[in-house]
Amino acid sequence: MCWERKKLSAIVVVASVSTILLAALTPLLTRQAVNDALAGNPTRLPWLACGLLLIAFFDFIGNYVRRGYAGELSLWVQHTLRGRAFDSIQKLDGAGQDALRTGQVISRTNSDLQQMHTLLQMAPVPLAVFTYYIAGIAVMLWMSPAMTLIVVCVLACLAITALRARRRVFAQTGLASDRLANLTEHMREVLAQISVVKSCVAELRETRWLDRQSRQMVRVRIGAAISQAMPGATMLALPVLGQIVLLCYGGWSVMHGRIDLGTFVAFASFLAMLTGPTRVLASFLVIAQRTQASVERVFALIDTRSQMVDGSEALNGRVIGLQLEKVNFGYGG
Repeated sequence: MCWERKKLSAIVVVASVSTILLAALTPLLTRQAVNDALAGNPTRLPWLACGLLLIAFFDFIGNYVRRGYAGELSLWVQHTLRGRAFDSIQKLDGAGQDALRTGQVISRTNSDLQQMHTLLQMAPVPLAVFTYYIAGIAVMLWMSPAMTLIVVCVLACLAITALRARRRVFAQTGLASDRLANLTEHMREVLAQISVVKSCVAELRETRWLDRQSRQMVRVRIGAAISQAMPGATMLALPVLGQIVLLCYGGWSVMHGRIDLGTFVAFASFLAMLTGPTRVLASFLVIAQRTQASVERVFALIDTRSQMVDGSEALNGRVIGLQLEKVNFGYGG
């Protein structure tokens, strides 16, 4: 759906990719600067410093553009989906509208759409991180295949953790959304018929029911949080573990002359630059699993169709009148 606004989507993609490709050059410039300084050749150091400053400047501009246009795109998608859901509801026949649960409609057009808005704001994150992975791994393979293997193992563990967490997070989130929608619908019905509740002296019963449902809702929410906590913590710890292994192996390689100090510093810079985006990517993957249930619920509402369809015969304006035969109206007495 984002490609309905092709210009906005293209700007977000170009800004994300170009910024990350420039950022991938930073460790290479650092490597060259360290090697030149150790070799006693400082003539290129000012130019390398200027290159690092230019990369930082373009990184700031790219992030500003990416965040601004990604926010605009996510707001447009949220507004468009809400409008389409409203149009779908308005086109339903009487039976279809009666079958709709008000709580489900409120939940899907508010909390679910807000969840999608949050995800779309972060949509450039995986694109930028994967671009950096590809560019960084290509450069690291050129410098040292053995040390690159450590980084690849860390990325593989991240992928396995994310895939294993997907099913559980999705199930817990969908259950929590359904419970919230049912609770909202029941409360709407109780408040709409408050006079009936009072006349039947059912206040205590409804209060107890609300207490039970609220406690169940809290338990489901806690379960959803627990299902997200373990994979999220694992994906945050893996890059740090990889950095420790890389520092140990890289230091040993420098001491034995397998690689130069500039290459070791470049690898440490690459992995340090991967740590921050990987943490954001881990949060994004958890949010993405939670949002999948919201997406399915919203589009299920949009795809709802009326059971009554218009006739296929066209009269082309030949209707000349309406005649009623054997029609009676009256009140039974």
